[in-house]
Amino acid sequence: MALVIKDRVRESFSTSGTGTITLAGAATGFDSFASIGDGNSTYYAIIDTIAGEWEVGLGTYTASGTTLSRDTVLESSNSDTLVNFAANTKDVICTYPADKSVFLSADGSLSLPGALSATGAVTGSNLNVSNWDTAYGWGDHSTVGYLTSYTETDPVYTASTWYTTTNNASNWDTAYGWGDHASAGYYSASGGTISGDVTVTGTLNVRTAIDLEDNDILRFGTGDDCELFCNGSSMYMDLNSGIANFYIRDGTTVIYTFNDNGSFTATGDVTAYSDERLKENWKDLPEGFVANLAGVKSGTYNRIDLDGKKQVGVSAQSLQTLLPDAVIESGDTLAVNYGNAALASAIELAKKVVELEARIKELEGK
Repeated sequence: MALVIKDRVRESFSTSGTGTITLAGAATGFDSFASIGDGNSTYYAIIDTIAGEWEVGLGTYTASGTTLSRDTVLESSNSDTLVNFAANTKDVICTYPADKSVFLSADGSLSLPGALSATGAVTGSNLNVSNWDTAYGWGDHSTVGYLTSYTETDPVYTASTWYTTTNNASNWDTAYGWGDHASAGYYSASGGTISGDVTVTGTLNVRTAIDLEDNDILRFGTGDDCELFCNGSSMYMDLNSGIANFYIRDGTTVIYTFNDNGSFTATGDVTAYSDERLKENWKDLPEGFVANLAGVKSGTYNRIDLDGKKQVGVSAQSLQTLLPDAVIESGDTLAVNYGNAALASAIELAKKVVELEARIKELEGK
């Protein structure tokens, strides 16, 4: 749709946040944004006199719902980014931003910040075409098909030389040094798809998101040392050959360490929710729990899946018959929730100690 600018357009609104605003009607003596036209874009300025915040940008008016989107921010009180406005009454007007304005300088000259597109004739003096190559440093335009001279002797095409140019596309590559454009083509539109590898030698700035499909890999390191991907149901980080640990740091201070042998270390406390208000259906542990606990297989052992590494712990199969809720199936193997199992067992042992102390006191009193 078109870019439209109108005079004396002003409305109020109370929409909060950084998104599209819902217009509440024109101020007295002003027109509404309906004069812009449904689907057309316009320059806007938002003024929040209560919070002292403001924003200037390019937006799109939509008649359905009477809304104005905030598509592009030109300037704002929030470092020229979208302002998170409060839910109070604010004004929005149609404006003509200084960054987009065209005006004559003091000497009467006109400077354009971008390209000039004209559908009719362009007239003027000192239009020096012959120095185009030198001024812009873009190679030899006389061989790549650009207009380099103009002669008019008669307004009849067949009796005059209207222009001299060559349509020599084969010299395009040489003049610009950009490779084989005949086979590679150009990327000239916003959006779209680039197939093949793209190498960035500087910084790649992404302000919204990098979208990866299922099983697409994000790699780090010269030797593809670390890979991140999602298969649609789970998220994976692969530390490939030569990478020992994965660290999470606060600045340069390590606070979490995920070791490649499967161990995890935290410099602070590791906590879990255990609020009684989140729990129901309490049941006591089975009768004879402490006696049966003594029969659980425990001790030191060597892990055959970790090159024989020596560890201390219990047999998940042995504990499963006594505390099945503390044993977790992980693929085709079993894992133990050591923290929960240990604390519950310690409390049951404490109860037995209290009972035994009471019995001892009773016997000593006889």
